[in-house]
Amino acid sequence: MFAGEDQSDTLKIGVVLFAGTVNIGTGMASDVKDNPGAPNRFAGTTWRGCVEARPHPYDIEDSYVANTSPGGQWRAYSWHAHVIQNNWPAITATRGPNKQCHVESVLPLSDQKSSVDGIIDALTTDGQTNIAAGAYWGWAVLSPQEPFTDGSEYGDDETDKIMIIMTDGENFVSTATGSYSAFGTIAEANAALGCPTNLSACKLAELNQRTAEVCEAIKDEEITVYTIGFDIDDASPVLDLLEDCATDQNKFFVSPTNADLEATFATIGNELMNLRIGH
Repeated sequence: MFAGEDQSDTLKIGVVLFAGTVNIGTGMASDVKDNPGAPNRFAGTTWRGCVEARPHPYDIEDSYVANTSPGGQWRAYSWHAHVIQNNWPAITATRGPNKQCHVESVLPLSDQKSSVDGIIDALTTDGQTNIAAGAYWGWAVLSPQEPFTDGSEYGDDETDKIMIIMTDGENFVSTATGSYSAFGTIAEANAALGCPTNLSACKLAELNQRTAEVCEAIKDEEITVYTIGFDIDDASPVLDLLEDCATDQNKFFVSPTNADLEATFATIGNELMNLRIGH
């Protein structure tokens, strides 16, 4: 995509790592509000940058009004704030404000190849899977609106906006005692996802629905969406979800192996290079 150059005048790439939540970076602290159970997210340690999802439907909307609730700032992801056995200020391998919060934060749109390579090389796999959150923050990176603002205006004839969504698993919110996610504790997740009891099937269905809704909203802004299911069983319903999420069937890929994944990205890269040449 960078055509052998270290910097591009016509290309910018952002990278969003998602698990159960997304790390938007400590530089975004002005867009984040404290968690009720943790009145100071910086007390005793450093907030790494992960956030909870905003209340529905704001969790799937490209909208932002500063310092308002619930459609404004994001609540700091603070595992210790809610769960007794992870109570502040204990910080160990299994408890603390940054538990299952990835070290790597969002890379906003960059024209530097080294920045893109650097974050990809640093990526690790861990935690739950929230495809809706990944898609939402990918959209935020491409958006001209807060909180990132690096994207060109929607409808700009000189710019193509492309999103590639890759996952190696289905949407999942844990029902285990003491679990925590972008929706908060088990009780908070039940309420946020509209599940009267702690049922995995209910949570999966609702999170899949939100994934479908955010995909449609992204495509409504004329953002081209590619989707990739990596190392996923052929019978998994997430493949149907990814196929529907893609702009069309030709932009949906199933990549069972590392070699297949490399081939998939090569195919997408070639398509996008042709798109750039066309301009």
